[in-house]
Amino acid sequence: MDGLHAGLLDYFGDAFAEEYEEVEFLIAEEEPSTLPEIVDAMEEFFDRVWFVRSIVHANAENEEVPEDIRAGARVARQRVEERYGRDFLWKPILPGESGLSCP
Repeated sequence: MDGLHAGLLDYFGDAFAEEYEEVEFLIAEEEPSTLPEIVDAMEEFFDRVWFVRSIVHANAENEEVPEDIRAGARVARQRVEERYGRDFLWKPILPGESGLSCP
């Protein structure tokens, strides 16, 4: 990032330096999230949403879902529950909760 900063400073001069000081995300000290971190966060978000929705579907009386599908969903829910813990899965998902950084 230092090379980019120096190049922009050389090219744009004081105008860039002034903008740079005003825009916080350009000077963030936190590194951007890596691809593996983004994929992990995506998988967690999917699992959390799917877990709750699968329970809603399982409890829906007006839906005719074949037993083999229900059994597969139960096994998958158990696997997700073991990975994250039941209490965590029922917590509301809040903005910015993923911990990903996006400078």
